[in-house]
Amino acid sequence: MPTSPSGSSRSDFVLRVLRTLTAHRMLVRGDSILVAASGGPDSTALLHALVDIAKEKAATLAVAHLHHGLRGAEADRDADFVARQATSLGLDFHVEHIDVGGYRRRHRLSTEEAARSLRYDFLLRMADRGGFTKIALGHNADDNAESVLMFLFRGAGPRGLAGISPRRGRFIRPLIEVQRKEICAYLSHRKIPFVRDSTNADRRYVRNRIRHELIPHITAAYNPNLIETLLRHSKVVRAEEKWLEDLTRARFGEALLSRDPDRLELSVSHVAGLEKAACRRVLRKTVAELTGNLRRIGFRHIEAIRGLAIQDKGSGKIDLPGGIRVVRCYDRIAFGFERDEPLDDRPDFCVSLNGPGRVRIPGRRQALQLTLCDSADAAEIARSGHRVAFFDMGKFDFPVTVRNAAPGDRFRPLGMTGTQKVSDFFVNRKVPRDLRWSCPVLVSGGKIAWVVGHRMAEDFRARAETRQVLRGELLAESD
Repeated sequence: MPTSPSGSSRSDFVLRVLRTLTAHRMLVRGDSILVAASGGPDSTALLHALVDIAKEKAATLAVAHLHHGLRGAEADRDADFVARQATSLGLDFHVEHIDVGGYRRRHRLSTEEAARSLRYDFLLRMADRGGFTKIALGHNADDNAESVLMFLFRGAGPRGLAGISPRRGRFIRPLIEVQRKEICAYLSHRKIPFVRDSTNADRRYVRNRIRHELIPHITAAYNPNLIETLLRHSKVVRAEEKWLEDLTRARFGEALLSRDPDRLELSVSHVAGLEKAACRRVLRKTVAELTGNLRRIGFRHIEAIRGLAIQDKGSGKIDLPGGIRVVRCYDRIAFGFERDEPLDDRPDFCVSLNGPGRVRIPGRRQALQLTLCDSADAAEIARSGHRVAFFDMGKFDFPVTVRNAAPGDRFRPLGMTGTQKVSDFFVNRKVPRDLRWSCPVLVSGGKIAWVVGHRMAEDFRARAETRQVLRGELLAESD
């Protein structure tokens, strides 16, 4: 039997996890991994398996736990358990207490939606703060099967039936091909303690009814290998979805008229001329590009937008969940965010980077990534200025600042000989007034290097002979 770095026999369970990590290219050598731990069996097994694997991958680990403030003494017990577990393994521990109830009421979400949103936000913040390259989650094959069935009952399309993605952005799910019974057997054999969340037995929740009632019934009466069947099904659908997404991306690019950080515009004639299925996919992609996800956006919402695009009347408006507003004006259909607050009441933001790295943009579903590379070809440099820009590293003085644009700002737009007011630049670019002063700018040494998402500054641009190129990219934050 293969051995772990310590020389002890490596269990079949750990080998399964290692195969999943390899098959889905979840880790590269030297990764730093933030492990989301609740104290339950899944995340506990994940943590111990990754400890076993970490030396082989030259990876470093830390543990993060979010106290949701929902289950009183039981939640306190879970946080204490995870803290002791991290200490016993010699790992750094990050914990935060939040008020899910207050967030749920403010944003009019279900408790599950609110907790999920806050949990992912917490993990991303901790990862940014600690410089972690990956965030490991404990979803397993049973969770995937439950999700497929839940989406099926909701009438979801192929994307929902593809189940839980093994890897998305920095999030990885090393247990996604391992069944719950295998996890429990591993913990039992290793005599590893864990805690249980009492709400997982509450039959008021749809997922719990599927887990405790429906799946056991189907397994007993129809298909004893249901979990494996649904896992295989989700793999097939996910592969086909990837192929279709490539086609959708091309159609989206053809229909796109303009793109700003908080606004996208499509050509109505392009959208209306697409076959129905392609049209729906392009509209879904547009919303996802704007928000970073499709949470709370269903079939009826996409159909409403499609109806707006194909109608004979040249104007109309639709408000979607999450403050998204879709407005048609003749041959243009714009996707943006509803802006009801006075312009002067919007909070300013200002964050800094001490060197190449990643920083989230406060109040926006976006992040800025700065990456040092050896060179960039002339074609790439020529495309600089929108979501991706190539800078001369030697022109930067760190730390650099990412802040919102402000009245009086000036910069020298790429290709120009003189400076221009940022306000005039926005006017010329036809950036809506209510989006102008929330636009981020990258500042080095008191000079604007990039009006992010629009145009970089001539003074900072990389040239073919530049020895050290700094690549900037505006990213949408996803799950």
